[in-house]
Amino acid sequence: MQHLAFHHPVQLFRGTGATRRFAAAPEHCPVCEQRIEPRPLVAHSTSPDDLLVDFAFQCPNVHCRRLFVAEYALEAGITYDLVAVAAPAFEHHGLAFL
Repeated sequence: MQHLAFHHPVQLFRGTGATRRFAAAPEHCPVCEQRIEPRPLVAHSTSPDDLLVDFAFQCPNVHCRRLFVAEYALEAGITYDLVAVAAPAFEHHGLAFL
C-alpha cells in the first residue's frame, strides 16, 4: 500500500518555517524492518536552496520505537519526493526485534 502525500512544517535552511508537501512517508522501518506508518517528528532543510530536506520519523512498533531519518528532494514542482531512508549509525546491543 502506497502512503498518501502529506503536509508538514519544515524549518528552512535560513531558519524560517514553512509547510511543505511530501509525496509519501517511508513504508518500512530501517531498524526493525517492519511495515509501518511512521510518526512524523521534525523536518529541516539541508541545502541553501531548500531543495533537500532531512525528516526525522519514529517507528510506531512497540518493540522498536526507534528514530530514523528520511531524505527528501524537490526536483520539479511543489512536492518533495522520498530519496533514501537511514537507520541510526550505532549498534543495538542485546536487543531483539519482532
